[in-house]
Amino acid sequence: MKKVFILVAMAAIITSCGSKGNKSAEMIAEGESDSIFAVNDSTLGDLQTYTYEGIIPAADAEGINYQLTLQETGEDSLGTYNLTTTYLGTKDGNQVFTDSGTVVTIIGIPNDSTAIVYQLVSAAPGHEKTNFLAEGDSAVTMIGKDFKKAASKLNYTLKKKL
Repeated sequence: MKKVFILVAMAAIITSCGSKGNKSAEMIAEGESDSIFAVNDSTLGDLQTYTYEGIIPAADAEGINYQLTLQETGEDSLGTYNLTTTYLGTKDGNQVFTDSGTVVTIIGIPNDSTAIVYQLVSAAPGHEKTNFLAEGDSAVTMIGKDFKKAASKLNYTLKKKL
């Protein structure tokens, strides 16, 4: 009986030692031939903070000033974001809103396997996911749910603050 208990205890120790990485995978979207996965892995490295800012067009205002801060531990990870949007020149003056939640880093989208997309998932109920396509190291551009840029000549890009 003691031998069985010792074997069970050793198996439990070996199993628990093999799962220290806290990895989880989430399927974000699936096209006809493309699958998009994001992986949360606490062993990826130090926390990185990136801040982006810019004015995006608005229908009922002069524009929307976006101040977006992303925090993550590395590519293919889950992180957090804080977003402040200021609707400029509305009939009621400037209107400021804040939002925060999870940012999922997605590597690869349909038609571009090397694209990096930051998907904002709000902690507030009822908010849709917002996608930003990384434009090199210096900017992000808002894209649609279909991971495509707007078919418009208007500027939907936020510049990285140094």
